Amino acid sequence: MPSSMLSYDAIIFDLFGTLVDDLQDEPFTQALEEMADIVGAPHEAFCQMWMHDTWPMRASGQFPDVEANIIYVCTQLGITLKPDQLLLAAKRRLALTQASLHPRHDALETLENLRRLGYMLGLISDCSMEVPLLWQTTPFALLINEPIFSCAVKLKKPDPRIYRLASERLSVSPERCLFVANGESYELAGARSVGMTSILIRVPYAEKHNPRCHEAKTWEGPRVTSLKGLLALLDGVEIKTLGTPGQRTSDGI
Repeated sequence: MPSSMLSYDAIIFDLFGTLVDDLQDEPFTQALEEMADIVGAPHEAFCQMWMHDTWPMRASGQFPDVEANIIYVCTQLGITLKPDQLLLAAKRRLALTQASLHPRHDALETLENLRRLGYMLGLISDCSMEVPLLWQTTPFALLINEPIFSCAVKLKKPDPRIYRLASERLSVSPERCLFVANGESYELAGARSVGMTSILIRVPYAEKHNPRCHEAKTWEGPRVTSLKGLLALLDGVEIKTLGTPGQRTSDGI
């Protein structure tokens, strides 16, 4: 389809909870406890420091690599690291991140179809430094035209600047962009504030996995329950009329 015939020129995706599943608490906590064992830290203190105290620092790019984050946490806990401990702990963290970047079952097919239809594809992810480090090893790297990682640009959603940066890199005005996300960090409203059209994705099995998606609970805009559902929604449907209470949503069937 020629781009001049499309209602939008670019589709920008969130990563976790959108193109890949949210990481569930159990494997995440297990990996952190294994890292704590490697460096000789108490489980509770290490997990608290990693999950809560240093997450904003990671996502905003204050650590150049995972090793720097581990050193910081251990320093705060009064632990002196040996080089082999640092290496093993970083390796465990990278393994967890690599596993978390597995595409949802319909992600790659959907992205391929969207590119075939003429859309430019972008990504905005609040993430730590391991994600851009591993990005080129994922199949997403060949499909996403312009990925933006919060840790690299030192901006987090819903800061309007990160959405404007995405549209600039795609050479598409915000008004010609769709933003698809699961509603964490009030990211949908952030995209809409710069003129993008926001679409909530909420797969049925994800409800209990991420209680942080507060925006999803009150979202009255368009929504889909699968990535394939986005294709159905774009297929001749006026996006702005969908998703309000009592109206249909696309299920991807």
